[in-house]
Amino acid sequence: MNDTKSDMISGELYQPFSKELYNDRLYCKSLCHELNNLSPLKRDDINLILDKLLNEWNEAFIEQPFHCTYGYNISLGKNFYSKDNLFIDDSGIVSISDNVTIGYNVTILTSVTPISSQDRAKGLESTLPVRIYEGVCIGSNTVIYPGVKINRESIIEPGSVVKDDIPPFVNMTEYKDSALTFTLRVWAATENYETLRCSLLENMNKRFNEEGIELAYTTYDIHLSK
Repeated sequence: MNDTKSDMISGELYQPFSKELYNDRLYCKSLCHELNNLSPLKRDDINLILDKLLNEWNEAFIEQPFHCTYGYNISLGKNFYSKDNLFIDDSGIVSISDNVTIGYNVTILTSVTPISSQDRAKGLESTLPVRIYEGVCIGSNTVIYPGVKINRESIIEPGSVVKDDIPPFVNMTEYKDSALTFTLRVWAATENYETLRCSLLENMNKRFNEEGIELAYTTYDIHLSK
């Protein structure tokens, strides 16, 4: 990988009209053109092009038309599905986890225009990566800005402009006579998941005890007879 491509991926200022990057974009456009002009019935041929185009795609189902900038900076998880007219600007890294669905006319951006007018005059750009975690559903006509992280199982409403991270959250998922059930979503690296989970449960139990909150356990009435 040359310095220009390395700078692009790492988020440094770079020249997008270097010979290598320009040729990479032309190659990507030619593959997208070929893909989008195939009959939707020729799924095997479409998949062959996706195999050439994307860094990792895990047999994703992408409806035509589909467009991207380079292709080699896109990684798709298992069971990915997108409807017509998805555009991914993968000048920066775009990483999408398993079980993600995307609606019509969605745009994912990674390119950042410099603040400095001198850098803009030179045609320089930088990038910020986009990370979409497992189980996310993105509604139609959504625009996702550079640098955004979308938390697990988030639902992005149609027509949204996502400029900031979709944060971890606490959501009440069930209301019963004697208990409230909450879902807690937090950021965690895979290797730290179990440690974080145990720590959270321990701290939650401690805080509940301090506030006099009793945890509800399932109880049964048992009748014994001789």
